[in-house]
Amino acid sequence: MQIKLYTDFEELRGIEDEWDRLVSRSDDPQIFYHWAWIDAYYKAGMKDGAKPFIVSVWSNNQLVGIAPLKIAIKNSGLLKMRLLTNFLTEFIDYSTFMIDKTLNVKTVLKRICVCILEHQGEWDVIKLYNFNSNSRSTWVLQEIMANAGFVDVGSYVGVVASYIDLNTDYERVFSKKQLKNIERRRKKAEKEFRVETVIGQSIKAEYWEKLLDFHKSAWNKKGFSDDSSQLFYKELIDHRIIKENTEFSYLLLNDTLAAGHFGFLYNNKVYYYIPSYDKNYSKYGVGQILLQEMIDYYKDRGFDTFDFLRGDESYKDGWTERCQFLYIFGAVSPAASFIHRVVMNVNMALNTIPMLKKLYRKIRR
Repeated sequence: MQIKLYTDFEELRGIEDEWDRLVSRSDDPQIFYHWAWIDAYYKAGMKDGAKPFIVSVWSNNQLVGIAPLKIAIKNSGLLKMRLLTNFLTEFIDYSTFMIDKTLNVKTVLKRICVCILEHQGEWDVIKLYNFNSNSRSTWVLQEIMANAGFVDVGSYVGVVASYIDLNTDYERVFSKKQLKNIERRRKKAEKEFRVETVIGQSIKAEYWEKLLDFHKSAWNKKGFSDDSSQLFYKELIDHRIIKENTEFSYLLLNDTLAAGHFGFLYNNKVYYYIPSYDKNYSKYGVGQILLQEMIDYYKDRGFDTFDFLRGDESYKDGWTERCQFLYIFGAVSPAASFIHRVVMNVNMALNTIPMLKKLYRKIRR
């Protein structure tokens, strides 16, 4: 096996197809792992002064492993910290180190960790976010890092991601109270409006703009609807892999958009990514009506999973009992200072001890 470290984005040009083929050969292929997300992030100018640090593993001229990372400068009080972290966290719900499923995951991870440690003087701490519990590399990464020589290695569950197994859970675990409430609101809407739901269509520009307005109203221009995010999504949906796997659905009341969803269909799974609705129609439960229609539609068409993605929003509880865990890993470079070790250990403690975690998040808000 050969290791190649990419520290300049332009050096990555030419391996896009290899990258996407590796996603397909990994044990847990996700739409978020494709090259399109990295490329869109770069083209949208969201580099934030960070330096790419992408470790690739090759065997017989074939890409068999990749760790998409970057080194970003972060300030923790008066302390400046060189943080080695995921290349992309803002727009994707899951992360991993991708490894060819035909290979021994520990062997490839060891090679990646050795490469990272060979450059230990270039970073102070490492923080990896949203590593999916479905991936083999997630379960062995902490052990591999500790054995390789990383200092103060730790992990904790950062958030959960709920999902429906459409083959076994459909209706069985749905809240009957919730379904009755949705049906009651649907009938109310049908008495006052002409209700139309459209599932799985191509993106309509006029409805996209409305979806942005709904999102801005709900989230105060944060995330999906802000200007920089829209630059990113414009680049993203130009990629073939995204264009061919986009999910766009909406609900109309008298031909007026009341609720919409932008997400993805990939590997027989529905990604419930950006749902939003017009607050003026909230009493009709338009968002929940559209969600139920989507679940029914994709169940009938043989999809296996309806993934609500990360977050513990209460509305998800009425649809499923299942969840995936998204882990956060942290460690310190052997070359880092004592103060970096202290800061990292305090941060990990604040997030792993339940009482401290609750207090820490309250203070941050």
